[in-house]
Amino acid sequence: MFSRIRKRLSYTNVVMTLALVFAMSGGAYAASRYVITSTKQIKPSVLKQLQGKAGPAGKNGTNGGNGTNGGPGEKGPAGNNGTNGTNGVSVTGTAASHAECEAGGVKYTSASGTNAVCNGKNGTTGFTATLPKGATETGAWSFSNENAGGGLLVTAFSFNIPLAKGLNAKQVHYLLENGEEVTGLNKTGPSSACKGSAEKPSAEPGNLCVYETDVGGVEKSGPAHDAEIFPPGGLPNDIVSTDEDGAGTSGAAIAYFTEAGPGQRSGFGTWAVTAEE
Repeated sequence: MFSRIRKRLSYTNVVMTLALVFAMSGGAYAASRYVITSTKQIKPSVLKQLQGKAGPAGKNGTNGGNGTNGGPGEKGPAGNNGTNGTNGVSVTGTAASHAECEAGGVKYTSASGTNAVCNGKNGTTGFTATLPKGATETGAWSFSNENAGGGLLVTAFSFNIPLAKGLNAKQVHYLLENGEEVTGLNKTGPSSACKGSAEKPSAEPGNLCVYETDVGGVEKSGPAHDAEIFPPGGLPNDIVSTDEDGAGTSGAAIAYFTEAGPGQRSGFGTWAVTAEE
């Protein structure tokens, strides 16, 4: 066997073998000496060149589901008792001075301070000498008579507050049950001055409106029964004529001709008057 090896040995083979051995042993030595195990072994300027650019931000992830509710916590220790509060201040009241309340009053003192509660000053009464301009007052009227003979029947009513001046014939109006106005013995239709009713009487400024609810036993010699409104200071000369019609400052009267024969003569209604503006 050794003879075979000797035959194959030559100078070239020996040199190559030694070179291979030294190369392998030297590489191992270099590897054990220069293996990089930390970035601290690399020069900072070189390390900076080795770093790549940051990549684009990734998409946001989906929100996670809500977690389950936690159980109740343990009961905490009892708190300390609070301190007693201070006693409150009672409210006291004394008469207020004239400077504090001109018409008199009471001065109250409490924990929040002192305040005067004053009496109201004397005001004017609700009475007025005459009906104010544009103001309206209302009332009711009625009559009842059992006289067997026919004739003139008069009833009157007073204004609660007098008018500043009386009203003329064109300012007084008589309305039948159906709402039509009567002038003399004629029906003249709805009145522009009296837009109310017996249930809710009203009158335009400067007018007196007499509303009929029910009237019986009076004479009817034309389309309407006889009814005339006049100042209570006198009597009409002619029931058909309107020359004397009107109303006084204190009220008005209504005249009817009653039917002849036995029977009840009666009637009632409401009125409204509005002072001129």
